[in-house]
Amino acid sequence: YDNIYVAQALKAGALLISDEGQAEAAKRVGAEVHSIE
Repeated sequence: YDNIYVAQALKAGALLISDEGQAEAAKRVGAEVHSIE
C-alpha cells in the first residue's frame, strides 16, 4: 500500500498524505510531501 503512494509521489513530484508512515516512506525516497490531518 505504501509503495503505491511512493510511486505516485515520484511520478507527480509531490504527494498529499494523511498517514504519517506513508509520509515518512515518501520522504525517504526524495518525494515532496504535504501532510494533512
